[in-house]
Amino acid sequence: MSIPYSTDPVLNELFEIRSAISDLNSQLAREHERASFREELIDRLHGENQSLRRSEIDTTLEPVRSGLYRLYDLSSREAARWQLASAEPQNAAGRADDQQPQSAEDGALFAVFAEQVGALFTAFAEEVLEVLGRIGVEAFEVKAGELYDASMHRPVETIRVDHPSWDGAVVQMVSAGFVRGEQVLRRADVVVGQHGATT
Repeated sequence: MSIPYSTDPVLNELFEIRSAISDLNSQLAREHERASFREELIDRLHGENQSLRRSEIDTTLEPVRSGLYRLYDLSSREAARWQLASAEPQNAAGRADDQQPQSAEDGALFAVFAEQVGALFTAFAEEVLEVLGRIGVEAFEVKAGELYDASMHRPVETIRVDHPSWDGAVVQMVSAGFVRGEQVLRRADVVVGQHGATT
């Protein structure tokens, strides 16, 4: 900033002071801009660092999650099998249809045993869900009749259906899927209906 010249020395000093204050204000404004830029850069780098750490943790935990998914599938299947066995002891645990319990007491004892084993496997499955829930993962199930959705379902088999309304619909869920928020971590395995002749 140019300083006006005056023959009065006091006035010249005032002009110099005003100029120095103006320069100081300009320097402060530049420093404020630099500080704002540094803060923005630090925030961005911190966000990228956190995102990278989350990604690394996710990658590290993926084998653990996959193992928990399999454990949940196994526990759920066994729970259903043993609960069915408790209702129909003569067909349970791999018995042939013609192998009946030797007595009514044996049948009742086996039904109680099968019910307890089924409850134990159910508890295993629920515990796995609780562990997954601690890291934000939830299971989702697919009901028969829902339309097939490639983003949520993985077809493991197609079967012929007689009614056209079941064409492209889920006939049966084989295993549950898993999500974290809106992110699908594992699609549900399903059997999909196909109307008409199969080739």
